[in-house]
Order: sequence, then C-alpha cells, then structure tokens
Amino acid sequence: MPPKQLETATLAGGCFWCLEAVFERLIGVERVVSGYAGGSVPNPTYEDVCSGVTGHAEVVQVTFDPAVISYRELLEIFFAFHDPTTLNRQGPDTGTQYRSAIFYGSEEQAAVAREVIAELEVKRLFGAPIVSEVTPLNRFLPGRGGSPAVFPAASRTDVLPGDDRTESGEAAEGVFVAAQGAGGAGGVSVRAALSATSRAQAEPSSPTNQSTSCVRATMSSRWSGSARSARARA
Repeated sequence: MPPKQLETATLAGGCFWCLEAVFERLIGVERVVSGYAGGSVPNPTYEDVCSGVTGHAEVVQVTFDPAVISYRELLEIFFAFHDPTTLNRQGPDTGTQYRSAIFYGSEEQAAVAREVIAELEVKRLFGAPIVSEVTPLNRFLPGRGGSPAVFPAASRTDVLPGDDRTESGEAAEGVFVAAQGAGGAGGVSVRAALSATSRAQAEPSSPTNQSTSCVRATMSSRWSGSARSARARA
C-alpha cells in the first residue's frame, strides 16, 4: 500500500484552542498543532504573542490527507467556525494575534483560498465584508514554548476535565454529535460536520450566530449537554 501523500493547512481564526477542537474531529485530518505564524520575532513565547508586538497570529497547522478531505473543504469548515468579518478581533479577543488569516504553502492553496472567499462574498453569508488575510507562510512556530499541542488522529478522545480545551472540545463535539454516525468513533466527515453546523446556525437562538470565535466554534452548553447525553446513551 503506497504511503499517504499528506498536506498541511495553516489557519488563523482567533484562539487556537477553538479551531483545534473543530479540526481534530474531522475524518482525513491526521494531526493538529497549535502555534504561531506571520510574525517577525524568531522564537516568541505565548506571552510575547499575546502582547501583540511580535506580529504573529495564533494559528493551527492541520496535516490532512487530500484523498479524504480537500483543502477547499478545510476552508469551508474554517469559515463556518469563526467570524471572518472582524478585523483583528474574534468576539472579546482583540489584537492582531486574533486576526483571521490563511497562510498558504503554495500558489495552488492561495488560489483556492481566494476563490472560496470570492464565492462567500457573492453569497453575502456574513452580512459584512470578509477581512481574512491570504498571505504566504514564511514560518510556522509550534506554540507554548516549544511544546506543541499535537492531537494525532489515532488518539482523538474527549478532552480531560480541567484542561484548557474542555469548553472548546465539549461544545465542538456538541456540534458534531448529530453527525458522528457518519464518521464512527474515529471522527466526523466534513459534509456531516457542515450539515450539523448549518442546522445549528439556522436556529435564531443558536450561539453559532454570535460573533465570538470560541462560541461560534464550540457552540454552547446546550450542545455540550447534547453530546454528554449521547455519550450516556451509547
């Protein structure tokens, strides 16, 4: 059997915990590493990035199998789970480190990113212009002082109580719980994830319609409760 030909996508959409909680659950995603990109300081700490002076954005680097999930599909998920219309802000999180950006690794990725943004603008889905940057990736730096947050596909499990990812992980799972049957225990298909997200966004009371990235990406305790109930029934 020939080895997988893996590719990477590097995306910024606010707090990287929120995006991790989404992408690590997708079938075809091999690993997710949180970190920084787009800055000028060689080896910034988390505190340096949070100060806003290094020029870095919080990002996730997603390693994926394009035979299972395409780069375009990853971008569709990316735009479904953050607000691309607020400059240097996601909800209460403000600063250039929280900007919306796509750091492309090839001209092909750049073309796909611009095409997806153009299509979304035509559809006017967000009610405001998209401000997401499309910029070349010069360097990706794993986050948290050289201790990357890596989540291999083989070890996707519920987040641990007390972990910083608990809120993001549980609620993102709430979004995907309705789609879990399509992916089995190993993850969720991109189409099922988008379908579940669309149903949530159609509800006026759904926090998906609010502007904070973590709330958009991870929904609410109502979804978390649904996820817990589903696990209890399993």
